[in-house]
Amino acid sequence: MAELAGVLVGNYFLLECLAREGMVETYRARPTTRGGYDVILRLFRPEFPDPTSFREHFAEEVEKVWRCHHDHIQPLLEYGAGDDLLYSATLVTDAVTLEQYLKRHPAQFLPVQLVVNFASQLCAALHYAHEQGIAHGNIQPSSILLRQQEHLLLTHFSMRRVYQEDEPLVAQINEGNAAYSAPEQALGMLQPASDIYAMGVLLFRLLSGKLPYDGEDAEEISLKHANEPIPSLRTLRPDLPESLELVVRAALSKSPEDRFADASALAQALHSAMQPDHQFAIPSVPERRIAVRSHRTRFSWSRAASFLTLSVLLFSLLGASIFVFLLPQRIFTIPGLSFLNVGQTGIANHRMGNGASTLRVTPTVLPGTAMTPATGANSASPTVNTDQTPVLKSTVVITPTDTPTPPPFDCVSGTLSMDGSQNLRQLLQRVNSDYQKLCPGMAFSLSGSS
Repeated sequence: MAELAGVLVGNYFLLECLAREGMVETYRARPTTRGGYDVILRLFRPEFPDPTSFREHFAEEVEKVWRCHHDHIQPLLEYGAGDDLLYSATLVTDAVTLEQYLKRHPAQFLPVQLVVNFASQLCAALHYAHEQGIAHGNIQPSSILLRQQEHLLLTHFSMRRVYQEDEPLVAQINEGNAAYSAPEQALGMLQPASDIYAMGVLLFRLLSGKLPYDGEDAEEISLKHANEPIPSLRTLRPDLPESLELVVRAALSKSPEDRFADASALAQALHSAMQPDHQFAIPSVPERRIAVRSHRTRFSWSRAASFLTLSVLLFSLLGASIFVFLLPQRIFTIPGLSFLNVGQTGIANHRMGNGASTLRVTPTVLPGTAMTPATGANSASPTVNTDQTPVLKSTVVITPTDTPTPPPFDCVSGTLSMDGSQNLRQLLQRVNSDYQKLCPGMAFSLSGSS
């Protein structure tokens, strides 16, 4: 942002820029009216667009601070809340800031009793502001004025509204001093408990001369506030009582619920820590109970029908699978289902491809029979003549062929004479007739007694 020194803001002429922090610029200004005194004018310049709605709530919050009347709060002289002009003005006094006071102190840390005195005054001012619905949000040494006789004034309020539930969170890491910001404040959740945390950081700084968390930039410092454990105060200053360190650690709790309930409770705990024989209560971590409700799906007939249908389908698939794999072995080839044409060793040799096969019948006459050549066109076919009942033994050999539609088997030409009763003649004629349709070269004859 460009420096506005030499610019007229309202009734004030900006003389020089004193500080710049986040969206706030602090100027020394002089009123244009006669008899006016120089003022400290804080100019608020939020971003546009404004995701935090600061401009929308500024008039309400600055009016709350303007109405405050407390011994340890510096009063506002004037404020402006126009569309393009947001500022607040306070009188220039001879008081020095606590930051300037600490730089002049050689040891960089203060006596314990003086720190408790300072903290008591600040806690009284914060307790009053919290009762008015105001969260300071900018507690740091530069926001505290020190008058003569160790009298403190709290000034430089952030003018931000207290976080309301269900409001969207907007990170505000670069607003204010990250070294004194509570973990939830960096996320955009400004609460009165955030001021208690800032008081814990200030106590740590005044008692040890160092900040609890430090880093190169605001992001690194904010991460340390949220994640790293609280450093030991007595390691830096062993002469401090243990009870005082417990008070500081309670104020620096990561969770707002684990800190002191209000600023007055913090002040009371500090005074009690200075009394060795007095027992004081440090807020302990409250027991958190998480209500766990069993999430059961309600019964409905549609769900029951779906479950029953799914069960029937699964059992059907299982039964079909068992049936297919328990089918008996076959002696013929089923085209396209090669996985069923296994286990036929010695009976069928399956050829991968079109699944065609040829049956070849080779007649074999058992001992005791005689074969005589037949006459006629089929002279190559044998004729079997015997006085005993012949037994025809054949061997089935499946030989793959390349013909597209092979016959089921090769016909054998000849005459088969059977010795038996004449009562079988009619049956044998029917068999002979059926067999002639398949193999015309083969004939059956019956001989024997009637």
